[in-house]
Amino acid sequence: MKNFLQALFAGAVEALAEYFNVLLIPIVVLVAVMLIDYITGMAGAAYTGEINSRVGVIGIVKKVCYLALVAVGIVVDYLITTALVQIGLSIQINYCFGMIVTIWLIIYLTNIFIVFACI
Repeated sequence: MKNFLQALFAGAVEALAEYFNVLLIPIVVLVAVMLIDYITGMAGAAYTGEINSRVGVIGIVKKVCYLALVAVGIVVDYLITTALVQIGLSIQINYCFGMIVTIWLIIYLTNIFIVFACI
């Protein structure tokens, strides 16, 4: 059973890597930054004694919304590429908006780290 789960996980990761190709590294960085943001937020709340499950859930919902924004960017890229093909233009736009949204979120989250580190 353990080997089956490992093979399933490896296959899923490979499928995502093949699908996202150029966008995989920024998405991995975004997920890492989101995890760091969540962990430091929970640690800060525990340090100040203001830890609250509602605030934690709001943090998780915000992270899910960040990933939804990236998905919307990918869908916009797909729609633009499909529309260009329909009108006869063969311009390949590979994850342009998805990449812009992902990098913007990474910069936004790292700026939050910098602001709180200076306080």
